[in-house]
Amino acid sequence: MTRPVLAEDSTKPGEKDMLVIQYLLNVMAPGRLSDSQRGATLIEYVLIVAVIALAVFAVSQTGLVDAITGIFQDARECIKGNDC
Repeated sequence: MTRPVLAEDSTKPGEKDMLVIQYLLNVMAPGRLSDSQRGATLIEYVLIVAVIALAVFAVSQTGLVDAITGIFQDARECIKGNDC
């Protein structure tokens, strides 16, 4: 981790204080995400949800739904006392 440059002539008024605060936050809470890392994490979650949605759609189109519906209909008929 690099330390902030605190030279008086290289910073604007108040910028030195912000650099010190940023440095202290990085030292005290190194696991916290920066704004760019938060955006990347959000994009990753969106991609995961999109892949899951595509998988659910693909499974629903392959006839799996019909197979599961048939199983439940057979179970219902057995419970009613009809031919199992």
